[in-house]
Amino acid sequence: MSTKNKEDKISFLDIFAILVKHIKFIILTTAAAAVFIIALNILSIATPVDSPLNFYPDLYKPTARILVDSSLTSKSPSSLSSSAISSMLGLGDSKNQTVTLLEKVVEGNKFKDAIIAECNLYERFGLLNNPLKKTRARLIINNKFDMDYDSREAIGSPSVLLTLSYTDTDKEFATDILKKIVILLDTEFKNIMLERVREKKRYLQEAIEIIEKDYGKAQQELINFQSQYGADLETIAKDQTKYIAQLQEEIYKKELQIRSLYLPEGDPQVIQLRDQIRQMKQLINEMKGGFRSFSKAAVPLSEIPDLQRQYVQIEMEVKIQHELYIMMRKELEKAKLEEADTMPVFQLLDIIEVPEVKDSPKRGIMCILFTLAFFAISIFLAFVKEYLDKVKANPEEHKKLQFIIDTFNVFKYFKRKKSR
Repeated sequence: MSTKNKEDKISFLDIFAILVKHIKFIILTTAAAAVFIIALNILSIATPVDSPLNFYPDLYKPTARILVDSSLTSKSPSSLSSSAISSMLGLGDSKNQTVTLLEKVVEGNKFKDAIIAECNLYERFGLLNNPLKKTRARLIINNKFDMDYDSREAIGSPSVLLTLSYTDTDKEFATDILKKIVILLDTEFKNIMLERVREKKRYLQEAIEIIEKDYGKAQQELINFQSQYGADLETIAKDQTKYIAQLQEEIYKKELQIRSLYLPEGDPQVIQLRDQIRQMKQLINEMKGGFRSFSKAAVPLSEIPDLQRQYVQIEMEVKIQHELYIMMRKELEKAKLEEADTMPVFQLLDIIEVPEVKDSPKRGIMCILFTLAFFAISIFLAFVKEYLDKVKANPEEHKKLQFIIDTFNVFKYFKRKKSR
């Protein structure tokens, strides 16, 4: 255990000794790197932004905070309970729909081309004679323009808070183009929403035409049913049952009357009573079987339950078509109001001002990180230098190193010869 500690102590001492031995190299390399990066930043500050010697020009980033009413993307209200209608009219998370729609607008080439044309960016970016000017200009806009939304502020609110920004070396130009972008985005977003409202309106008009036909058909079917069977089948059934019971009672009375007369069957009075009994029985059978010569309401008792179910279905269909028609008419009127709405889609929360302070680069942080990186590199190079010195002092190791160098030179020679 003591031997291991001794070896570790020796190794640390060796490392420290190497650093001390090459401390001058480390300090000079680090100092040279610090002087280089500071001089580069001073040169960047002193030279014009469009100079090829300006590697790190100051970048300005004006921003625009915009409130967008996410309810605009909801194509129908929550009162539509039908899932089929809800899906057709675009019900869902309106906040997510708003953000998704805005992202699609911003990522679309139509929007980027509108910015290019509005701000004359081909000339601004020096792409007038470039055969790929459209693609290059779109890529530049992708790199310079940024859109973000604050999900924390959007939660619990029917609106989405957008933050738009544009980065450029010219702060006045960046501010001007951002203002134009806001106007173009508002116009494009409103056109899309207007087209959705018109699409919704067309759908509702077509649906109302179909519902009107179905509603009229259901009403006519109900009218025909009532004309044929009457409106209240339950009352008809009760009246028929009561009437049949009265006829049965009369038959029993007449049978008792015949028995109480004690007359032969051929007696005219008995014959008359027998005829009356026969007629009443015939009437009962005809009422039960559906003979309607006595009354239009004389519906067969056996058919009344099925007719009642049929009547309920027809009446329900009429009510459904009526409610659906009223709901669709309300939605159509709402769509007409949305189509005529001239309220602005975007609400600008802050004035878009020319930024007074640059957004990047952070020159102080850049100098510190660059210097620290070269400090670490100089330490690594110090160890490499120490190792090479040891190799040169050792004949066997020196031969190996020389062999590697010679081999590399041979490869370089053949490569050069082949290229000729």
